[in-house]
Amino acid sequence: MAETDFTDRILSSYTSSDFKKSLVHSLHLLESDTENSFAKQYYVLSLLKLTSDTQSLLDILLSTLDSNPNPDAYMAAGILYLQLNQYTNALQYLLKAKDSYVLNYQGINYHIGFAYLMLNDIDNAEIFFYKAIDFEPNNLKIYQALFSVVRFYSEKLQKFLKFLQQRAERSVDVEFLLFTAKTFVQNSLFTEAINYAKKTSEYKPSFDSYYTIAYSYFKLNQIESAVEYIQKAFDINPDNIDASVLMLHITSLLQKFDQYAVRAIDFILNSSDPQTLLFKDTAFELKADSLMQNNDFAQAVDYYTKAIEQFANTDTTPINLLIKRSLANEKAQNVNDAISDIELVLDSLNQEDSQGIGIKIELIDRLIKLYAAAGDTKRVLELAEVYKQTLNTLET
Repeated sequence: MAETDFTDRILSSYTSSDFKKSLVHSLHLLESDTENSFAKQYYVLSLLKLTSDTQSLLDILLSTLDSNPNPDAYMAAGILYLQLNQYTNALQYLLKAKDSYVLNYQGINYHIGFAYLMLNDIDNAEIFFYKAIDFEPNNLKIYQALFSVVRFYSEKLQKFLKFLQQRAERSVDVEFLLFTAKTFVQNSLFTEAINYAKKTSEYKPSFDSYYTIAYSYFKLNQIESAVEYIQKAFDINPDNIDASVLMLHITSLLQKFDQYAVRAIDFILNSSDPQTLLFKDTAFELKADSLMQNNDFAQAVDYYTKAIEQFANTDTTPINLLIKRSLANEKAQNVNDAISDIELVLDSLNQEDSQGIGIKIELIDRLIKLYAAAGDTKRVLELAEVYKQTLNTLET
């Protein structure tokens, strides 16, 4: 066929959006003229159009396999079937490609493992992901896929963690070491996580490595060490939600309001990110606690109130917050408000257990003093009787 006939067919097919035909005609023309710029151009243009149509590409490929079977085509067909979520067909062609190659051709073990995973064949998925790692020991994607397979199976998970640890001991790859550390965190192996995260930070200090170390120390109740590393994380990224939340937890324990604590509290309070909603009450409470330390009692009352308002649509009575607000009101000389807070707590207390009775005794004692200051002698006498009865209850 003459070149002009091919060019006419190519252009006609392409302009009518029959990209399969324009691709085929371009290939035919290139067979006779490998440097034909028109054919090259429309070959690329047709291919680009078809790449957004996976099924069309697959149809073209499958039509060639009978006359020209080869591992490259089997592999490509398998990957295209994966993209179409047709995992049984994908596995069929990937295994054909696998049988044609001795080595891990183009990561074929990973693709086979993924197909088995999507077919919920956990045992075979595990086998092929391990094979893939043998050929690509630095490919983090494979470790992540393998972890997703084994994480819900205790025996498989323990095998993987041991395998991961052996690899990490001789690795200097920062991303792999950090993945190892985070994996150990997810499995509550915090000492091991610290070991690998510290190794990561030695090679390349990062927010992730410092945060992982801080979080692990916190879970081990080694709070001073947690503070050291969360501050390092903050120095790199002061606007991170996870770091701010961890700082809130640490501050709740220590009640120390340094620049890092203040920054974390303010960040959570000012953030509109939905992830921070669960921590607004804690941030408001800590803000109020810091104001109490600075003797700003009126402002503290406002922030305790905001913390309490976070429970407005729940069945929870924030007893601890009400007690704190009563103290702030008392310090601010808001006697009636302090009394109201204490009365609310007394109505909500479980007075059957010794802890509840102990809190009740302390609160009644405070109420007696507040009513005395307000000049309500009748109420003082009533509460004095309740106080005696409560003491008797505690003794019995």
